[in-house]
Amino acid sequence: CNCERCLLTLEIIASASTKIDILSLDIIIENINDNQPLFPTSTFQIRLSENTDLGYVASFPAATDLDFQDRLEYRIVPLDISYKQETLE
Repeated sequence: CNCERCLLTLEIIASASTKIDILSLDIIIENINDNQPLFPTSTFQIRLSENTDLGYVASFPAATDLDFQDRLEYRIVPLDISYKQETLE
């Protein structure tokens, strides 16, 4: 749905023996998360020296999300890349 609000109507039926009662429940969902986070570029490269101090904080472009604005979380996820060190003789 491409809307700011969605309305869901549920009917809840309670029954006991031969008697029933029906409750109509309206659920209003506001400000639907319909935007994805976006970085300004699809690739970004950071080069660090092997002597970079522990705790060094590298900067990178911030992502934006119209639904969450300043509440974005960032994680660095390792790629599944096999590394093999070769020794030349």
